[in-house]
Amino acid sequence: MSKNIVLAGLQYDNNLGDQAIYMCAYKMLQKLLISHGICDMEIRKVDLTGRYAIDKNTINRPFRYLKKLYTKIGYRSGLAALPKKEARYVCNRLARRYIDSDTAAVIFAGGGIVKYKYQEFHIYIDEFTKRADKLGVPVMMNAVGVEGYDENDPECMLLKRALNRDCVKYISTRDDIDTLSGKYCENNQVTELVADPVCSLSFLKPLRKKPHTGRIIGLGTVRSGLFVDNDIDFTREDMLKFWSLLVREIQKRGMQCRVFCNGTTADMQFLNDLAKYMGLSDTEKKELMYERPTSVGQLARYINGFDAVITGRLHASIIAYSYAVPSVGLVWNEKQRMFGRIIGHPERFIETCNFDPEIVIDAVEAAIKTGYDEEKRRLFSSTTSAFMDRFIRDYLSHKEAEDPTA
Repeated sequence: MSKNIVLAGLQYDNNLGDQAIYMCAYKMLQKLLISHGICDMEIRKVDLTGRYAIDKNTINRPFRYLKKLYTKIGYRSGLAALPKKEARYVCNRLARRYIDSDTAAVIFAGGGIVKYKYQEFHIYIDEFTKRADKLGVPVMMNAVGVEGYDENDPECMLLKRALNRDCVKYISTRDDIDTLSGKYCENNQVTELVADPVCSLSFLKPLRKKPHTGRIIGLGTVRSGLFVDNDIDFTREDMLKFWSLLVREIQKRGMQCRVFCNGTTADMQFLNDLAKYMGLSDTEKKELMYERPTSVGQLARYINGFDAVITGRLHASIIAYSYAVPSVGLVWNEKQRMFGRIIGHPERFIETCNFDPEIVIDAVEAAIKTGYDEEKRRLFSSTTSAFMDRFIRDYLSHKEAEDPTA
């Protein structure tokens, strides 16, 4: 049998930011393998949470065990609703199914997975690295988000043990390199700060800018409970009022705006709630608000068509960055602040204390005027691929040359 690489990530998440991460990591890996002359190695695409696409060609299918959970706990699209015991069972099955004696490497595609407080990603990482360690398969974690550390939390310590298994060789992060290198990693792993894979989206999927008259500002909504769920006192009612005033302020300054979301049903629901709150007719809603995007390409076309973006979703800002569209982020999480600092524009990420339409639009107009340092943007975007290339050189390229059956 031919050798394979397991690329694990959130490829079927309805938050298109996670799909974009997976798509970009996959395309980077494809290109690098070709550049190294490794043309017959299968890339096994694995959704970490066991989800699947409704497509006869998709290899990921739910296990029978999951089907029994459909009526029990309303399981539909992943492991987010599963108790820890069931989550570990399914992760174990996934790891044993896809990581085998012909696996040359396991690569985690990226995203905010180095965390332990919710979504059970620490369990996924534990099971996948445990299986890889048993078989002596090298592991790379690509541009992961690092979200917190607590030496007194047993779940965090489980995650730390998983990251320090001998099989884990390379870990790059898109944000908190200090916590990754200084607290999590203790086993000589190669670590580095790199760009989120989606920073390279415009190079992997070029789009033409369609000309239009006047300025169009994109407004990227988030679900109604996002701020409150992150211990920020900014309720659904506060959000509705703020977004409606934002629309009016943009129009007052002689600009157009369009409201969109990143693809989640909860974000889209808030968009619909906003239309009702503003008392829009069906015609007015169609004019002001875009339909829910169902693909990375559709979301990228939305964002590329704006002159600037205001959004609460990190990957709407990252897609905008990739296509050189100035963006202003509405902060609810440290990862947004970190992205702003890393790209050299922390002033474009606004805290809730400054959620005033005039302040936000002032920031947008300043961002449009300043733009980006194009050379810095290009070089920063290339760091992700460069780090992955080092891993391939160390653990795949030479093996391919030495294996006479390859």
